[in-house]
Amino acid sequence: MPVLENADYQAPLWLFNGHLQTIYPSLFRKVDGISYNRVRISTPDNDFLDIDMRASKEGEQSTSLVILSHGLEGSSGGQYIKGMVSLLNKEGFDCWAWNFRGCSGEPNKQLRFYHSGATDDLGLVVDKAKALYKNIYLIGFSLGGNLTLKYLGEQAENLCPEIKKAVAFSVPLHLAGSSNRLARWDDWVYTKRFNRNLAKKVRAKAPFFPKELDVTKLDKINPTSVSAYYLATYNLNIGNQEKAIELFNKSAELAPTKLEKATTYYAIATILSNSDKPTCQKMVLNAIE
Repeated sequence: MPVLENADYQAPLWLFNGHLQTIYPSLFRKVDGISYNRVRISTPDNDFLDIDMRASKEGEQSTSLVILSHGLEGSSGGQYIKGMVSLLNKEGFDCWAWNFRGCSGEPNKQLRFYHSGATDDLGLVVDKAKALYKNIYLIGFSLGGNLTLKYLGEQAENLCPEIKKAVAFSVPLHLAGSSNRLARWDDWVYTKRFNRNLAKKVRAKAPFFPKELDVTKLDKINPTSVSAYYLATYNLNIGNQEKAIELFNKSAELAPTKLEKATTYYAIATILSNSDKPTCQKMVLNAIE
């Protein structure tokens, strides 16, 4: 993939670092006028995915669709998702902003949540879309970008011809390194927010899985380590890594590979494991900072 080293983007002078450029739009950006039609589809393991759809023209279906995958603890209601939907609709694209398991405002049914390597759910959305659209484009943000690129790599030899191109924004290309970066002191504001949301979901799910989840141990997880919370939620560990691995192997579709430690999860879930496989045209847009 060629690298564009000389970008012409210039941030506003008052947004002079990556933290301000991240936090300001998260708090103050508002995209009005975006309403969705929500469709729920079933998964093979008796769970569900909620897809929020918006046509470019009311009452008409375009021939082209963009499937948008949000980031860690995001949803179709994120302002960055709504902003992209608004722009794409104006250009004549229908949009499907799908919500990962547990991210649509309602707890999912099964023990497993979403995670960076759970491309099976994106595959279900694509399967539904290819029966309706001639041209499909994929856009992913952060974790959703990793998910998008990993899906394309896995499907390289069997990628449906309807998928034409893909764009991934702010992708954690190296999951272990990205997790370590979030654990640094100057990223505490993001770590705290992620961990608070993830812990809330674990607590909400615990009554439905009392044998598997013991939330009394949740507070023992290092609050500055988002990697620990990856295990706490994606792998459903409550303060015990061995239990996390056991539950993850039961609930995640990663067979025949079984987890032995957290680094194995990162190795499996990262796009780097199959990024060299030829697929459709792809663009990765990451900030220097």
